[in-house]
Amino acid sequence: MKKIIFLLLLFLMLLCAAASAQLLVSVEEKTVCGDGVREGHEMCEPDTDQDLCEEAGEILGIAMVCDERDCTCLPKRMDCGNEIREGAEWCDPGEKEEKEENDFCPEFGKLFNETFTCDPDTCLCRPETVYGAEPPAVCGDGNITRHEECEKDEDCRAGYECSNCSCVRKDWDNTTKIIEEIKKNLTKKQEPEKKPKEEVKKTDYHDFVGVILPDYLKDDFKEARVNVYVELENGSAQVVGVTTLHGVVQEIKDEKFRSVDYDVFVKEKKANDIINADNQTAALKKAFDEGDVTYKPKGLFSRIWAWLVGLFS
Repeated sequence: MKKIIFLLLLFLMLLCAAASAQLLVSVEEKTVCGDGVREGHEMCEPDTDQDLCEEAGEILGIAMVCDERDCTCLPKRMDCGNEIREGAEWCDPGEKEEKEENDFCPEFGKLFNETFTCDPDTCLCRPETVYGAEPPAVCGDGNITRHEECEKDEDCRAGYECSNCSCVRKDWDNTTKIIEEIKKNLTKKQEPEKKPKEEVKKTDYHDFVGVILPDYLKDDFKEARVNVYVELENGSAQVVGVTTLHGVVQEIKDEKFRSVDYDVFVKEKKANDIINADNQTAALKKAFDEGDVTYKPKGLFSRIWAWLVGLFS
């Protein structure tokens, strides 16, 4: 009797294993993004008319574009901070809409049985209590963390000193004193009347929000804060702060960030050519390829990382 029961159990185990193997094979799907053929669960194929992103956007009620890296659809743009929830935003607090319309974070939190609130910097939801999160950087605690460059003068290179956890050029105290003494002994000359500076018209670069960066930059700009210096024709520069996430431009501010991961440099004409292009992503990639847009890392950790990448690349 025991032998019969054992054989029956063995038969059932073999039957389950066969069914499992059949299921795994049946759901296996092999597709190649970029081969010119939309297949399987691909939503689009780059540089072809095989694109379901527009139809997907109509279902979701937002504009969608093809992500050339994995043939999926991404929200075309986010304009976080305009007090209107749109695109992939979960929230965008303000007075232009009712709270129920511009903040879905309370409903989102119910999925996890937690309380979620709106992050005004990203227009995404974040839990009120974050477990295991990196503590905020504290200047003066002796530890170089996050966007800090130094904690003491010895952390900076020669000729620089640590000020507010950033490396700055040392002041030439002796030279300054000598100059002040010379000024005291000179007859004060009447300074010519200063003409008011002509206001330079600045370009609005907010349409860059949603642009996908070239693949070879996705590691550097996977999640970064960037200051972009646009060289104007009169020799001055317009500086805009840019935030990227997963290789996509998420936010643009008309001001310079205090702490950044990278500085990016581009001339005004080239920046305008990119922003006016029919395909901004392709135009941006071409500008990087041809050296019209350059960047360099900021901060001690970023500079060391860039040096290591260059050493072994």
